[in-house]
Amino acid sequence: MVYTKDYLANMAIDLARNKNLDQITVKDLVDLCGTTRQTFYYYFDDLPDLIHYALERETSEMMLRAAQDPDPDEALRSFVQFADRNAELLPNLLNTRYHDDVDRILLEFIRVFLENLLQGPALALVPESEREFVLQYNAYAVKDILLYWRRECREDTETVVRRIHRLLEHEFRP
Repeated sequence: MVYTKDYLANMAIDLARNKNLDQITVKDLVDLCGTTRQTFYYYFDDLPDLIHYALERETSEMMLRAAQDPDPDEALRSFVQFADRNAELLPNLLNTRYHDDVDRILLEFIRVFLENLLQGPALALVPESEREFVLQYNAYAVKDILLYWRRECREDTETVVRRIHRLLEHEFRP
């Protein structure tokens, strides 16, 4: 059973795969879903709130699998493949008036992913007072690498995984 909140989120993501978020209105979305603006605002404050919910839902399963994978390269590969599958969606979310909101959401997810990926010995090498800075720095780097990769160079997934791994390995070695 799909609940109304999830249905709105699914439809918003489907619309954003083909249409810039600036071109999507609450009215368009509720008309498509066969519901009302009142229902939309019962669940969400605004479109960025909906996008946050939708992205969180879309990424939570992938991040859970990645966090449970004992092989950091496999977890990173899953993350890069997720970015590749959503290649049309990200520009349609980022190249909008909601850029700052979407950028913040993506960075938050990537930062949490990296923190889970680097738990244990690697993260222990970084002084606690520097961890948040290092995680944020690498979240920005990974986000921009993935966006550049999809937009400009189109190297294969394995090459991108290997390059991001080297970047992270360099950052977290003694």
